[in-house]
Amino acid sequence: MVHLAQTGRLFERLTKSLPKGTDLYATSDATPHLLMKVRLAGLILCCLAWPVAAAEEDTASSGKTDVLMDVNLSLDFTEQYDSNVFRDADDDRKVDDWISILSPHAQLGLGYGIFRATLDLDYTQGWYQESEDDNYQDHWLGSDLRWRFNHRNELAFRSRFDAAHEDRGTELTEGGARVVPEPVEFDVQRHELWYQLGTRQSVGRLVLTGTYYEKQYSNFREFTRFRDYEENRVMSAFFWNVAGRTGVQFEATARDINYLTDPTPVSGQPDTLDALATEFLTGVNWNVTGKSNASVLLGYRQRNFDDNDREDFSGPSWRIDTRWSPKEHMAFTLLTAREDRETNGLGSFIDVKTTRAGWEMDWNSRFSSVLTLLVDKEDYEGTEDGRVDTNRVARFDFEYHMRYWLDFGVSLVNERNNSDIDRFNYERNLFLLFMKISNE
Repeated sequence: MVHLAQTGRLFERLTKSLPKGTDLYATSDATPHLLMKVRLAGLILCCLAWPVAAAEEDTASSGKTDVLMDVNLSLDFTEQYDSNVFRDADDDRKVDDWISILSPHAQLGLGYGIFRATLDLDYTQGWYQESEDDNYQDHWLGSDLRWRFNHRNELAFRSRFDAAHEDRGTELTEGGARVVPEPVEFDVQRHELWYQLGTRQSVGRLVLTGTYYEKQYSNFREFTRFRDYEENRVMSAFFWNVAGRTGVQFEATARDINYLTDPTPVSGQPDTLDALATEFLTGVNWNVTGKSNASVLLGYRQRNFDDNDREDFSGPSWRIDTRWSPKEHMAFTLLTAREDRETNGLGSFIDVKTTRAGWEMDWNSRFSSVLTLLVDKEDYEGTEDGRVDTNRVARFDFEYHMRYWLDFGVSLVNERNNSDIDRFNYERNLFLLFMKISNE
């Protein structure tokens, strides 16, 4: 539980990190923008904690203990160096910059009888030192409502709302970051109804999911409006425990994809991207002595387009996810998958093969690290001349857990994208320093 006194202590710890003699209430132009972040962080923490403290006081005075309440607050500061902000292919045009990022997060949990609810609120603001036009504000709101009627029946409804941005040089501006003077912005809403019959310990378990997803762009509508789309998705999965630590899984998914603005139809030329995508997977899950677990799913997928001028697709799919922990403080992970993604401008869709390997290490109670290697091979199906990209990312994260409420860390990232179309080639390096304050 978080009271106002606890929030005050968090804010006090934050202000102590400022240089000695700094006036927190200074208003001159010379005031570093870090002060603005601290003020904003303090205001957010206090506003979020006030109603919780009042609710706890009311509950205590009434003597009722039926309602459970939990609040988690956190605040992240990141200083990031980017060697190629716009992901330019030409070395002579590359722009580097420092970005300051502030990310407060609040989570409210409520429980009453069979009902549980979680509300998440995220806000992220980024300031570029040189390229102020690329400054951004992202907002995220999520909720999870859950009813557990008995040990075998559970129902959940989840919603998520995003108001976010795409960095220039990514997604719709990939290969042409300077086409727009500022980041492309979009709104996303996602609603999911989820039902489970059975438990993980049952011989059989059935999971049913229905999802609605919508993405709409909010600026540069002369070209972004053609990428607005909605998706209705249904999924069913059945898990059958055939042995103590081994189970079989069957999964079927159907997605109805509808683009909200279609280009003017031209006879003999592809126009609408509307499609029906289906996927069927089956495989095995197992957990060996609690130290290792794996899931191997293999299957088949199809994408059938409404437009007869677009070629339908069918092919194999897979999802293999493994984790091996030879020691309690060490783990190795491996993930490989093949999936569809919506196109960002070229072709009918993107056929993606992903491979990710990781090494997680807890050196002691205070120091931990994660090494991640990622390779994405993206085949843009339906392009006239063909386009295949191979994106490679190497990332190393090192974290110092100074106190239960305070973490520091550093991250190093190298990303390379190789494409058979020259303007999509780029390389960039990231260096990040971060601090996290939390009441957890």
